[in-house]
Amino acid sequence: MQCVKFPYHYAVAAMLLVAGCTKFIDFEGDNAVSRIVLNGVFQPDSLITLKMSNSVGYIEDADNVALVQGNVALFDDQGNLIDSLQHQGNGTYRSTVVAQPGMQYTVAAEHAGFTSVWATDRVPATVPILTVDTLRVPSNDPFDNTVHLEVSISFTDPPGVANFYRIEVFSAQLYFIDWVYDEQLNELVSDTIWLNSPERWLQSISTSDQVILADNALLAGESALFDLSFYFTDRLFDGQTRTVKFRIESFSESGQYEIALTSLSFDYYRFNRSLIAYRETFGDPFAQPVQVFTNVNEGLGIVGGRNPYLYQLN
Repeated sequence: MQCVKFPYHYAVAAMLLVAGCTKFIDFEGDNAVSRIVLNGVFQPDSLITLKMSNSVGYIEDADNVALVQGNVALFDDQGNLIDSLQHQGNGTYRSTVVAQPGMQYTVAAEHAGFTSVWATDRVPATVPILTVDTLRVPSNDPFDNTVHLEVSISFTDPPGVANFYRIEVFSAQLYFIDWVYDEQLNELVSDTIWLNSPERWLQSISTSDQVILADNALLAGESALFDLSFYFTDRLFDGQTRTVKFRIESFSESGQYEIALTSLSFDYYRFNRSLIAYRETFGDPFAQPVQVFTNVNEGLGIVGGRNPYLYQLN
């Protein structure tokens, strides 16, 4: 479609975004007021979709709610209007534009009663998984009969620029074994029950890989990281082909497993790392308070870019 200049205040917001206005929101004490919260992810092959709600000021006695009568516009890196997002219900706004790798997008949002907000980010390039090696191993715990799966993946890091990664494993149980009584044999026999709609969920993984550990804080005496996601950067292997090893903690032969190596934008990486730190310290009176990162100017939330590469384990 032909891009035209958006004639109103969105153009000003877009110009500020192109200049790279991202920041941490400082604590504002009792004078903090309710703001627009904008959340969304730019991901290839997906329509750009955002969720708009409001935050609750520190002195307000109210719950945050979805903002359903707002305006949300999408711009390219030159400040040209690409699309106006349409409200889908419950504060969700969707574009007809599919995000493209390498593209930088800007979104600007307004709603009556709130200061207008804007955010910008770029969709990172795909980093494919080149090879995958697996090995089934027993648990180190003599009282645990669970089978673990050691996984090694290799990929080539794009040179010359900082890159940010996340590793996850998704699992789906395809079938389960039931026991039924066989009248002819006069005994119980196994029966395989295939599921029509397997449920998909994140799998617990662990690693002692030194590159990943170098980007994650461990407690004293710990030599391995256990989590649902591993976040790390390429600061120790820029431009190199790297092999990363990790373990799927509970492996089932009846399951289907998918490895996701996701390239993240810097802002989306910072948001996720700060969110993890916030959750780890929440409610601890002795911990240093953690502020969750936002790149939404004049508001809160995250509008980030990511690009997953999925590898199906056979």
